[in-house]
Amino acid sequence: MTFPNMVQGMNGLLVSLRCNNTFDEQIYADIKEYLVINSREWKTNKNIPLEDAIALFDLIDQLSEGSTFWSGDVRKRVENAVLEIQDIIHTME
Repeated sequence: MTFPNMVQGMNGLLVSLRCNNTFDEQIYADIKEYLVINSREWKTNKNIPLEDAIALFDLIDQLSEGSTFWSGDVRKRVENAVLEIQDIIHTME
C-alpha cells in the first residue's frame, strides 16, 4: 500500500477516523514506519515526493482538526499521533 493510500485511501487512516470514528492502530503503525524510514532519505535529498507531501499535509491537517464525534480515547490517541508525527518531521531539520 502506498503512503497516500495508507493516509487517504478507501481503507486508510483518515477514512477510518471520519467514517467509523476509530483509530486504526495497524495502519498508523505502517504510516509511522514509512515516515521514519523515508524521512532519512527526504532529509538527505532535501526533497519530499509531491504525492507523499500532500498526503502528509492532509494527515496532519485532518488529525489536528479533530472531530466532535470521536470518543475520548480516540481523541487522545489522535493527539498523541500528531505529536509523534511532528517529532518524526522535526528529525529532518
